[in-house]
Amino acid sequence: MTLQQQYSLLSRESEHDVIPAALHNNVSLLPWSPLADGFLTGKYQRGSTPAPDTRAGSADELYQWVSAEYAASDRNWHTIDTVVRIAREV
Repeated sequence: MTLQQQYSLLSRESEHDVIPAALHNNVSLLPWSPLADGFLTGKYQRGSTPAPDTRAGSADELYQWVSAEYAASDRNWHTIDTVVRIAREV
């Protein structure tokens, strides 16, 4: 049995209850959106308008809502900046 749960460096809520419950019940976890809709790739910049050919820049209201949630957090931007910096170093 497998659980497909949203899980990334920007969406870690699953660590509090879902992942421990899955481990306890021998349920595998298949992370959904591990790159946080592309935010962890570095293609989005703080304070800039996303390109229209991206999820965050699309007309899809769900993508706009999720992207706005990611973009609203200073903690997320710090995480993104750190991931991008490490990726460049590697």
